[in-house]
Amino acid sequence: MSPVHAICASAAEDVAERVFALRPGRDFAERSHAALRAWAPGLAEESDACADAAGAERRTMAAVGARTEILAACRPDPEGECSTAVFAPAGRRPETMQTWDWHDSLVPDGLLHELTPREGRTVKLFTEFGAAGKIGVNSAGLGVHFNILSHQADSDAGGVPVHAIARHILDEADTLGQAVELASTARVSASTSLTVVTAGAAASLELSPAGIAVVPAGEDGWPLHTHHFLDAGLGAGDVHSPESSTPERFAHLRAVRSARPGLAPAERAKALCGGPGPNASTGLSRRSGAPPRLTHEQALVARAARQGRTVSSGTSPPSR
Repeated sequence: MSPVHAICASAAEDVAERVFALRPGRDFAERSHAALRAWAPGLAEESDACADAAGAERRTMAAVGARTEILAACRPDPEGECSTAVFAPAGRRPETMQTWDWHDSLVPDGLLHELTPREGRTVKLFTEFGAAGKIGVNSAGLGVHFNILSHQADSDAGGVPVHAIARHILDEADTLGQAVELASTARVSASTSLTVVTAGAAASLELSPAGIAVVPAGEDGWPLHTHHFLDAGLGAGDVHSPESSTPERFAHLRAVRSARPGLAPAERAKALCGGPGPNASTGLSRRSGAPPRLTHEQALVARAARQGRTVSSGTSPPSR
Protein backbone atom coordinates (compact mmCIF):
# COMPACT_ATOMS: atom_id res chain seq x y z
CA MET A 1 0.00 0.00 0.00
CA SER A 2 1.37 3.41 -0.95
CA PRO A 3 1.79 6.16 1.71
CA VAL A 4 -1.06 8.13 0.13
CA HIS A 5 -3.38 5.12 0.16
CA ALA A 6 -2.38 4.36 3.76
CA ILE A 7 -3.28 7.89 4.84
CA CYS A 8 -6.54 7.70 2.91
CA ALA A 9 -7.51 4.40 4.52
CA SER A 10 -6.57 5.59 8.01
CA ALA A 11 -8.42 8.88 7.70
CA ALA A 12 -11.52 7.30 6.18
CA GLU A 13 -11.69 4.51 8.75
CA ASP A 14 -11.20 7.02 11.59
CA VAL A 15 -14.23 9.02 10.47
CA ALA A 16 -16.36 6.03 9.55
CA GLU A 17 -15.75 4.42 12.94
CA ARG A 18 -17.60 7.31 14.57
CA VAL A 19 -20.18 7.60 11.80
CA PHE A 20 -21.17 3.96 12.11
CA ALA A 21 -21.28 4.24 15.91
CA LEU A 22 -24.45 6.23 15.25
CA ARG A 23 -26.59 3.24 14.28
CA PRO A 24 -28.42 4.88 11.35
CA GLY A 25 -25.12 6.19 9.93
CA ARG A 26 -24.42 3.02 7.98
CA ASP A 27 -27.82 3.17 6.28
CA PHE A 28 -27.46 6.91 5.51
CA ALA A 29 -24.12 6.31 3.81
CA GLU A 30 -25.42 3.40 1.76
CA ARG A 31 -28.47 5.38 0.61
CA SER A 32 -26.33 8.37 -0.37
CA HIS A 33 -23.89 6.15 -2.23
CA ALA A 34 -26.77 4.58 -4.16
CA ALA A 35 -28.06 8.07 -5.02
CA LEU A 36 -24.58 9.02 -6.22
CA ARG A 37 -24.34 5.90 -8.36
CA ALA A 38 -27.64 6.78 -10.03
CA TRP A 39 -26.66 10.45 -10.59
CA ALA A 40 -22.93 10.25 -11.39
CA PRO A 41 -21.85 6.61 -11.76
CA GLY A 42 -18.23 7.53 -12.43
CA LEU A 43 -17.85 9.24 -9.04
CA ALA A 44 -19.39 6.25 -7.25
CA GLU A 45 -16.94 3.99 -9.06
CA GLU A 46 -14.10 6.32 -8.12
CA SER A 47 -15.08 6.08 -4.44
CA ASP A 48 -15.14 2.29 -4.63
CA ALA A 49 -11.81 2.20 -6.45
CA CYS A 50 -10.19 4.46 -3.85
CA ALA A 51 -11.43 2.16 -1.10
CA ASP A 52 -10.13 -0.92 -2.92
CA ALA A 53 -6.72 0.67 -3.56
CA ALA A 54 -6.45 1.81 0.06
CA GLY A 55 -7.48 -1.54 1.47
CA ALA A 56 -10.53 0.03 3.14
CA GLU A 57 -14.13 -1.11 3.05
CA ARG A 58 -16.20 0.55 0.34
CA ARG A 59 -18.87 1.55 2.84
CA THR A 60 -16.16 3.32 4.85
CA MET A 61 -15.24 5.53 1.90
CA ALA A 62 -18.91 6.09 1.13
CA ALA A 63 -19.47 7.30 4.69
CA VAL A 64 -16.70 9.89 4.40
CA GLY A 65 -18.16 11.16 1.15
CA ALA A 66 -21.64 11.36 2.69
CA ARG A 67 -20.79 12.74 6.13
CA THR A 68 -22.65 16.00 5.43
CA GLU A 69 -25.75 13.98 4.57
CA ILE A 70 -25.34 12.03 7.82
CA LEU A 71 -24.89 15.17 9.90
CA ALA A 72 -27.85 16.84 8.18
CA ALA A 73 -30.08 14.34 9.96
CA CYS A 74 -28.87 15.81 13.27
CA ARG A 75 -29.44 19.32 14.58
CA PRO A 76 -27.19 21.98 13.04
CA ASP A 77 -23.89 22.75 14.74
CA PRO A 78 -24.02 25.93 16.83
CA GLU A 79 -20.97 27.31 15.08
CA GLY A 80 -18.91 27.05 11.93
CA GLU A 81 -16.40 29.34 10.29
CA CYS A 82 -16.96 28.98 6.53
CA SER A 83 -16.98 32.40 4.90
CA THR A 84 -16.79 32.95 1.13
CA ALA A 85 -16.01 36.22 -0.64
CA VAL A 86 -15.91 36.41 -4.44
CA PHE A 87 -15.21 39.48 -6.57
CA ALA A 88 -16.21 38.90 -10.20
CA PRO A 89 -17.13 42.14 -11.95
CA ALA A 90 -17.54 42.18 -15.71
CA GLY A 91 -14.29 42.71 -17.57
CA ARG A 92 -11.99 41.80 -14.66
CA ARG A 93 -10.25 38.66 -13.55
CA PRO A 94 -12.17 37.09 -10.63
CA GLU A 95 -10.65 37.19 -7.15
CA THR A 96 -11.96 34.68 -4.63
CA MET A 97 -11.25 33.60 -1.06
CA GLN A 98 -12.77 31.27 1.50
CA THR A 99 -12.10 30.35 5.11
CA TRP A 100 -12.82 26.80 6.22
CA ASP A 101 -13.92 25.43 9.61
CA TRP A 102 -10.97 23.08 9.73
CA HIS A 103 -9.60 21.21 12.75
CA ASP A 104 -5.91 21.92 13.34
CA SER A 105 -5.20 18.23 14.04
CA LEU A 106 -6.30 17.42 10.48
CA VAL A 107 -4.36 20.12 8.63
CA PRO A 108 -1.56 17.65 7.69
CA ASP A 109 -4.17 15.45 5.99
CA GLY A 110 -5.76 18.15 3.83
CA LEU A 111 -5.47 17.27 0.18
CA LEU A 112 -4.55 19.56 -2.71
CA HIS A 113 -5.36 17.44 -5.73
CA GLU A 114 -4.92 17.86 -9.49
CA LEU A 115 -6.77 15.46 -11.77
CA THR A 116 -7.86 14.98 -15.37
CA PRO A 117 -11.46 13.73 -15.30
CA ARG A 118 -11.66 13.66 -19.08
CA GLU A 119 -9.62 14.64 -22.10
CA GLY A 120 -9.09 18.38 -22.26
CA ARG A 121 -10.24 19.04 -18.67
CA THR A 122 -7.97 19.58 -15.67
CA VAL A 123 -9.29 20.19 -12.16
CA LYS A 124 -7.36 21.49 -9.17
CA LEU A 125 -9.13 21.23 -5.84
CA PHE A 126 -8.88 21.16 -2.08
CA THR A 127 -10.63 18.35 -0.25
CA GLU A 128 -10.05 15.66 2.37
CA PHE A 129 -8.95 12.09 1.80
CA GLY A 130 -12.00 10.08 0.81
CA ALA A 131 -14.16 13.06 -0.24
CA ALA A 132 -14.77 13.52 -3.97
CA GLY A 133 -14.26 17.28 -3.95
CA LYS A 134 -14.95 20.58 -2.29
CA ILE A 135 -13.31 23.87 -3.28
CA GLY A 136 -11.57 24.11 -6.64
CA VAL A 137 -11.11 25.47 -10.13
CA ASN A 138 -11.06 23.84 -13.55
CA SER A 139 -9.18 24.52 -16.78
CA ALA A 140 -12.25 26.26 -18.25
CA GLY A 141 -11.76 28.95 -15.61
CA LEU A 142 -14.75 27.95 -13.49
CA GLY A 143 -14.32 27.84 -9.72
CA VAL A 144 -16.45 26.52 -6.85
CA HIS A 145 -16.65 27.52 -3.17
CA PHE A 146 -18.55 25.53 -0.56
CA ASN A 147 -20.63 26.57 2.48
CA ILE A 148 -22.84 24.23 4.50
CA LEU A 149 -26.43 25.30 5.16
CA SER A 150 -29.26 23.98 7.33
CA HIS A 151 -32.90 23.75 6.25
CA GLN A 152 -35.98 22.27 7.89
CA ALA A 153 -36.35 19.99 4.85
CA ASP A 154 -32.96 18.33 5.47
CA SER A 155 -33.46 14.66 6.28
CA ASP A 156 -31.97 11.19 6.52
CA ALA A 157 -33.23 10.29 3.03
CA GLY A 158 -29.70 9.82 1.74
CA GLY A 159 -29.47 12.17 -1.23
CA VAL A 160 -26.58 12.76 -3.61
CA PRO A 161 -23.53 13.82 -1.51
CA VAL A 162 -23.08 17.58 -1.81
CA HIS A 163 -19.29 17.17 -1.99
CA ALA A 164 -19.80 15.05 -5.10
CA ILE A 165 -22.01 17.75 -6.65
CA ALA A 166 -19.20 20.28 -6.23
CA ARG A 167 -16.78 17.85 -7.87
CA HIS A 168 -19.14 17.01 -10.75
CA ILE A 169 -19.55 20.71 -11.54
CA LEU A 170 -15.77 21.12 -11.67
CA ASP A 171 -15.46 18.04 -13.88
CA GLU A 172 -18.15 18.97 -16.38
CA ALA A 173 -19.20 22.63 -16.34
CA ASP A 174 -17.68 25.43 -18.40
CA THR A 175 -20.21 28.13 -17.54
CA LEU A 176 -22.38 29.27 -14.65
CA GLY A 177 -25.45 28.19 -16.58
CA GLN A 178 -24.10 24.66 -17.02
CA ALA A 179 -23.29 24.49 -13.30
CA VAL A 180 -26.86 25.47 -12.42
CA GLU A 181 -28.23 22.86 -14.84
CA LEU A 182 -26.04 20.10 -13.36
CA ALA A 183 -26.83 20.99 -9.76
CA SER A 184 -30.56 21.11 -10.44
CA THR A 185 -30.57 17.46 -11.51
CA ALA A 186 -29.25 16.18 -8.18
CA ARG A 187 -31.67 15.03 -5.47
CA VAL A 188 -30.18 16.20 -2.17
CA SER A 189 -30.97 15.50 1.47
CA ALA A 190 -28.53 18.06 2.91
CA SER A 191 -28.44 21.79 2.19
CA THR A 192 -25.35 23.55 0.85
CA SER A 193 -24.33 26.69 -0.99
CA LEU A 194 -22.00 26.29 -3.96
CA THR A 195 -20.68 29.66 -5.07
CA VAL A 196 -19.72 29.26 -8.73
CA VAL A 197 -17.49 31.84 -10.40
CA THR A 198 -16.30 32.37 -13.96
CA ALA A 199 -14.82 35.39 -15.73
CA GLY A 200 -17.43 38.10 -15.32
CA ALA A 201 -20.16 35.89 -13.83
CA ALA A 202 -20.73 34.51 -10.34
CA ALA A 203 -23.62 33.31 -8.21
CA SER A 204 -24.33 31.20 -5.14
CA LEU A 205 -26.34 28.06 -5.85
CA GLU A 206 -28.30 27.33 -2.69
CA LEU A 207 -29.21 23.63 -2.74
CA SER A 208 -31.86 22.13 -0.46
CA PRO A 209 -34.35 19.27 -0.51
CA ALA A 210 -36.90 22.10 -0.78
CA GLY A 211 -35.40 23.27 -4.08
CA ILE A 212 -32.54 25.23 -5.61
CA ALA A 213 -32.11 29.00 -5.68
CA VAL A 214 -29.58 30.99 -7.68
CA VAL A 215 -28.41 34.04 -5.74
CA PRO A 216 -26.60 36.34 -8.21
CA ALA A 217 -23.71 38.64 -7.40
CA GLY A 218 -24.64 42.17 -6.44
CA GLU A 219 -24.27 45.05 -8.88
CA ASP A 220 -20.78 45.58 -7.51
CA GLY A 221 -19.76 42.03 -8.54
CA TRP A 222 -19.62 40.59 -5.00
CA PRO A 223 -21.34 37.31 -4.09
CA LEU A 224 -20.73 36.67 -0.37
CA HIS A 225 -21.81 33.67 1.67
CA THR A 226 -21.58 32.25 5.17
CA HIS A 227 -23.88 29.67 6.84
CA HIS A 228 -27.40 30.97 6.25
CA PHE A 229 -29.70 31.09 3.22
CA LEU A 230 -29.80 34.34 1.26
CA ASP A 231 -32.75 33.43 -0.96
CA ALA A 232 -35.96 34.65 0.69
CA GLY A 233 -37.97 31.58 -0.28
CA LEU A 234 -35.52 28.99 1.00
CA GLY A 235 -34.57 31.29 3.86
CA ALA A 236 -38.06 30.83 5.31
CA GLY A 237 -37.00 27.27 6.15
CA ASP A 238 -33.51 28.15 7.44
CA VAL A 239 -32.73 26.44 10.76
CA HIS A 240 -29.16 27.54 11.45
CA SER A 241 -28.46 27.73 15.16
CA PRO A 242 -29.30 31.05 16.86
CA GLU A 243 -25.87 30.75 18.49
CA SER A 244 -24.14 30.83 15.12
CA SER A 245 -22.04 33.84 14.12
CA THR A 246 -23.11 33.50 10.48
CA PRO A 247 -24.96 36.88 10.35
CA GLU A 248 -22.00 38.57 12.05
CA ARG A 249 -19.54 37.03 9.61
CA PHE A 250 -21.68 37.99 6.62
CA ALA A 251 -21.82 41.60 7.85
CA HIS A 252 -18.04 41.55 8.33
CA LEU A 253 -17.49 40.37 4.74
CA ARG A 254 -19.65 43.21 3.46
CA ALA A 255 -17.76 45.73 5.58
CA VAL A 256 -14.25 44.74 4.39
CA ARG A 257 -14.94 43.83 0.76
CA SER A 258 -13.93 47.17 -0.75
CA ALA A 259 -10.37 46.82 0.61
CA ARG A 260 -9.66 43.48 -1.11
CA PRO A 261 -9.67 43.90 -4.93
CA GLY A 262 -6.29 43.99 -6.63
CA LEU A 263 -4.29 42.61 -3.70
CA ALA A 264 -1.92 39.66 -3.74
CA PRO A 265 -3.37 36.55 -2.04
CA ALA A 266 -1.56 37.02 1.29
CA GLU A 267 -2.57 40.67 1.48
CA ARG A 268 -6.09 39.74 0.44
CA ALA A 269 -6.29 37.37 3.41
CA LYS A 270 -5.22 40.15 5.77
CA ALA A 271 -7.79 42.48 4.25
CA LEU A 272 -10.46 39.82 4.78
CA CYS A 273 -9.74 40.00 8.51
CA GLY A 274 -9.85 43.80 8.48
CA GLY A 275 -9.09 45.84 11.59
CA PRO A 276 -9.76 43.00 14.09
CA GLY A 277 -6.98 40.93 12.50
CA PRO A 278 -6.82 37.40 13.97
CA ASN A 279 -9.81 38.23 16.18
CA ALA A 280 -12.10 38.86 13.20
CA SER A 281 -15.40 36.99 13.21
CA THR A 282 -14.24 35.09 10.12
CA GLY A 283 -11.32 33.55 12.05
CA LEU A 284 -11.01 30.62 14.43
CA SER A 285 -9.61 32.65 17.34
CA ARG A 286 -11.88 32.54 20.34
CA ARG A 287 -13.43 35.90 21.07
CA SER A 288 -12.43 37.59 24.31
CA GLY A 289 -14.46 36.31 27.23
CA ALA A 290 -16.23 33.67 25.15
CA PRO A 291 -16.30 30.07 26.38
CA PRO A 292 -14.38 27.45 24.41
CA ARG A 293 -16.40 26.15 21.45
CA LEU A 294 -17.25 22.54 20.78
CA THR A 295 -15.55 20.83 17.85
CA HIS A 296 -17.86 19.32 15.24
CA GLU A 297 -17.33 15.88 16.77
CA GLN A 298 -18.04 17.08 20.31
CA ALA A 299 -21.24 18.69 19.09
CA LEU A 300 -22.16 15.46 17.29
CA VAL A 301 -21.46 13.43 20.45
CA ALA A 302 -23.64 15.79 22.49
CA ARG A 303 -26.51 15.53 20.00
CA ALA A 304 -26.19 11.74 19.88
CA ALA A 305 -26.26 11.55 23.69
CA ARG A 306 -29.46 13.59 23.77
CA GLN A 307 -30.96 11.12 21.30
CA GLY A 308 -29.93 8.11 23.38
CA ARG A 309 -27.16 6.94 21.03
CA THR A 310 -23.46 6.38 21.59
CA VAL A 311 -20.46 7.65 19.66
CA SER A 312 -16.95 6.30 20.15
CA SER A 313 -14.24 8.71 21.20
CA GLY A 314 -11.19 9.69 19.18
CA THR A 315 -9.71 12.43 17.05
CA SER A 316 -12.12 14.98 15.59
CA PRO A 317 -13.37 14.06 12.12
CA PRO A 318 -13.10 16.37 9.14
CA SER A 319 -15.49 19.29 9.05
CA ARG A 320 -18.73 19.13 7.16
